[in-house]
Amino acid sequence: MHFNTLKKLSCGSLAAMMLLFAGCQPVTTEPEVTPTPKPQITVEYGTADPVTLDLQEGVPTNKLQTSNYAKDGERITYKDSNYTVMTGIDVSEHQQAIDWEAVAADGIDFAMIRLGYRGSSEGMLYVDPYFHYNMRKAIAAGLDVGVYFFSQANSRAEAVAEAYFVSSVLEEYRDSITMPVVFDWEETSGENSRSKGLDGKTVTLCAQHFTRIIREEGFTPGVYFNRHMGYYLYDLAQLPDVEFWFAGEGDYSDFYYEHSMWQYTFTGKAEGIAGNVDLNLYIKPKNAEPMPEPTPSPAPEEQQSAEKGAAPVEGGEQKPSPTPAEK
Repeated sequence: MHFNTLKKLSCGSLAAMMLLFAGCQPVTTEPEVTPTPKPQITVEYGTADPVTLDLQEGVPTNKLQTSNYAKDGERITYKDSNYTVMTGIDVSEHQQAIDWEAVAADGIDFAMIRLGYRGSSEGMLYVDPYFHYNMRKAIAAGLDVGVYFFSQANSRAEAVAEAYFVSSVLEEYRDSITMPVVFDWEETSGENSRSKGLDGKTVTLCAQHFTRIIREEGFTPGVYFNRHMGYYLYDLAQLPDVEFWFAGEGDYSDFYYEHSMWQYTFTGKAEGIAGNVDLNLYIKPKNAEPMPEPTPSPAPEEQQSAEKGAAPVEGGEQKPSPTPAEK
């Protein structure tokens, strides 16, 4: 056999043997990492059966004792000398003209007044037609006041626009706001609803930026939610230094995480108001540390200016609809 031919065969055989040897080597794979299961909690859920869900780690828990709640007729109070306890209502144009002097005389300490809302389909921003009337009369009657804005934001830019809208409307009442300024996002079910099916990550992002701007504008920020939203929609750990307003009917607040305000009935009564009104308790430890002072956004000034205009305020800072004549 010719030497070159033998050489080619030998090299080919050697290569084949090397490939065969390589194929026989055991295949090494990275060991599978089993994710650590999240801690779980079982919580009361109103009149329904208790539910088990993932713990939202890092969120302070509710330390109020159920045995300290007491009914006083149709109203509920909380008896503990370590806490400041106030009874309040939340109102909007749905209550129409309110006799605020009669409300104050009926044992109501504070009012959460709807400042306005974003339209659920077209997305324009509106001032509640009774907002200015309610603010002026409630303040004159000696009540503590805060406000809420009914949000339908579906993006960070829209939430920022809502917050600046709220701050601008509140400017004339700045020295009288003693309660939180609250982001009240709720899903609506209309055919053209812009909030229907919005995911929790987006809603939490909207709340983050609304409350950030409200804090930077010098107010105490808050977020409103019911049981489902508090447990399944919001990532509460992303909302530090924000006061929570929990809505859930019952004889005591069963929400697992810490909250300063509890809306306990939607069918309450108060003198000076025709029909039903929501009743609330505001409960805070007397030694509670104050909310952190607002700090400037790390964004450059030009970015803040752009942010203010990121989502045009549809309808602008429009004047509210005619309100009841001052008495």
